[in-house]
Amino acid sequence: MPDPVYNFLLAFYRSVYGTHLDHYRDAQGSRVFVNNRYNKMKTITIMGQLYRSKEARSRRGVHAQVLYEAEDRGEPIAWLCEIQYFFRHELKIDAQLKEHVFAFVRWHSIYSSNESLFVDEYLKTWRSHFLAEDMHCIVPIHRLYSQVAVVKYGDQTHANGRTVVIPLPKKMLA
Repeated sequence: MPDPVYNFLLAFYRSVYGTHLDHYRDAQGSRVFVNNRYNKMKTITIMGQLYRSKEARSRRGVHAQVLYEAEDRGEPIAWLCEIQYFFRHELKIDAQLKEHVFAFVRWHSIYSSNESLFVDEYLKTWRSHFLAEDMHCIVPIHRLYSQVAVVKYGDQTHANGRTVVIPLPKKMLA
């Protein structure tokens, strides 16, 4: 696992399980450490829906919305991302081996204007550039909400280049 991704994963685990988790380089005196081994995957199927990463042969399904609970709102918000790859990681906590499956994503920056450019309320506008990578780029796959289609809008060479997000139908299992 590359060091920057490992550091993001360690920060993620510490926020979930507590600060008692150690870096793998400090594993000699520690009972609980986060190892740096992972299994990368190019695609994943969640409830019948195939999600692809940027490393997959086809780029269809690379863009998705991730649901997060916003503290200042009473409902979850969907944030646009581009999936770089999926990975499986094992962590031993309290003598139990836990397997986690994550997506490593790049987050689109939100377009600051609240003016709607479109008549359809479901079309959202985002900036074409991405936010800086941090521990929030590690996303448990259960947070993936739906795939979206993206269309570049306006001058992409300018800092205000935009991306229009078109929600795609979500498969529902009976």
